[in-house]
Amino acid sequence: MTTIPEMLDLAVQHHQAGRWHSAELLYREILAIDPAQADALHLLGIIASQMGKHELAIDYIGRAVKIDGNEPAFHANLGNAFHALGKPEQAARCFFSVRHAISAPRAATDQV
Repeated sequence: MTTIPEMLDLAVQHHQAGRWHSAELLYREILAIDPAQADALHLLGIIASQMGKHELAIDYIGRAVKIDGNEPAFHANLGNAFHALGKPEQAARCFFSVRHAISAPRAATDQV
């Protein structure tokens, strides 16, 4: 049986190779198993943003931020999506949050 981390690794490989549709299907499959899988939500948002669907990207990445607000990349990419939509105030708030996320203490399991 394939685990979520294995599925996520494969999806990222597809994503990095430009096979966005294959990556998207795997991210969605992961979310069907675990709707709170923040990395899959974030990366699904990245695909949406890469396709010019910035409002959809904001929805997905925003959900990832709600699940794991201490991940700097989530805030940065949310800011990028707001910036692409011409919403500089919201983008600036996200970029400011990156600094806070970087300085936030991580759980012991994240430091291993």
